[in-house]
Amino acid sequence: MSTPNKDHQTGPVQATADVVLISNWYVLLIKRGHAPFAGQWALPGGRVDPGEEVDKAAVRELGEETDIDLPVTALREVGVYDAPGRDPRGHFVSTAYTAALPEPTGHSAGDDASDARWWPLDNLPPLAFDHARIIDDALHMAARPDPAAAAAKAHDRRTARRLRAVGTTLYILLMILGAVALALVAGDLVGLELQVPSALPGTTVLTVVGCVALGVASAAYELLHGAARRIEVRNWAPPAGE
Repeated sequence: MSTPNKDHQTGPVQATADVVLISNWYVLLIKRGHAPFAGQWALPGGRVDPGEEVDKAAVRELGEETDIDLPVTALREVGVYDAPGRDPRGHFVSTAYTAALPEPTGHSAGDDASDARWWPLDNLPPLAFDHARIIDDALHMAARPDPAAAAAKAHDRRTARRLRAVGTTLYILLMILGAVALALVAGDLVGLELQVPSALPGTTVLTVVGCVALGVASAAYELLHGAARRIEVRNWAPPAGE
């Protein structure tokens, strides 16, 4: 990002935030409803309110202009843009973020946006401000791995595998316990001469144990495998070029 030239600055520095939201080789743009660049397409974004953190301003503006809510944790900073003349209103410094969605989700224009639309990245309209450059920078950054994010995803993948392994092991052990208990009950009911320890509980207790073990086996399997699926879905994001 360029260093501002003080000869071209007038008035106080104002902070803004923009979001490059990408999904399956599409980017979400809004049509500006007001000057400057009224009627032109731009990235969702706007001014940072006094006392507001910049990343929180980014997700707030995205929600207000497109009705898409993202957590702050979904954002990845692209850079800070402060070139003189980038905004005809004065000296505006914008922090740009990028985020990815698995599919282009539903949206609706709001606030000072007159329209919102997913545009293919290889067929973008003329863009306001320096937003074409910001999108290019976001795409180049998306091609580079984020070490912290990669480590977090690797940890989550290990956690998901462990949950599945524990769920499967519990399922097998409890199914065996339930089957043995019910088999003992069935043998007793038909009068089979089973060679079993005399200390084993009675038929009623074995029936309860068998039924409970089978029910808990299925519940534990679904619970742990479901938790693993949620972790995998939460951490799934397509590459920007897909």
